[in-house]
Amino acid sequence: MTLTHLVHRLLRLLAPVLVAAGPLGHSAAAPAPPNVVVLLPDDLGAHEPKPLAQQADGSFLLHARDAAIHGTTLRYEPQPFKDTLGWWTHAEDWASWQVAIERPATFEVEVWQGCGKGQGGSDVMVEVVETKLPFTVLETGHFQIFVLRRIGRVTFASPGIQTVALKPQRKQAVAVMDVRQVRLLPVDSAKDAPPAAKSSLEARRLVFPGDGIEWQGRLVINYS
Repeated sequence: MTLTHLVHRLLRLLAPVLVAAGPLGHSAAAPAPPNVVVLLPDDLGAHEPKPLAQQADGSFLLHARDAAIHGTTLRYEPQPFKDTLGWWTHAEDWASWQVAIERPATFEVEVWQGCGKGQGGSDVMVEVVETKLPFTVLETGHFQIFVLRRIGRVTFASPGIQTVALKPQRKQAVAVMDVRQVRLLPVDSAKDAPPAAKSSLEARRLVFPGDGIEWQGRLVINYS
């Protein structure tokens, strides 16, 4: 049972007491009126992320907002200038996604990671099926400046639901990293790509600055 399940069960047990007690610091003069309803989720399973479908080109997009969070501080940060898994301050915290394999294939695994100045060097593992792909977090100058890391390949031999897990192995500094997304790309995706796109598809590392690259309209980091 996850921490989320435990919290919701506790709230369900305490709900009648909380309603009857009234606002904090005040005792209730009378029981709660019969038209007061405490709304709590009836089916906690409905809040679990659903398996992600294979896209038309055979790839998978595992975005931060679709991740299942395991731990205490790791969270999805929805602000437009973040849009990432962040607050990764505990090495025990990890994230996972489920993917629905319809067309089995071998995939390149991409991780879009950002890491603040002086925070790089943590060791992380991507676990897929029985494959484990280790990588070391690169410092990018800011947690919302993301670099694309191609870290290895994984093969899905048959259709079905599989789990992709992102697990820190060792934390170097205050925080492990931020992650905006993970992608699974069929290894033949570059075969039929336009020439202009092949260099990007075959690259081992690409830089994708987040919105933090600019401050009040002024370029603060220049990669040229």
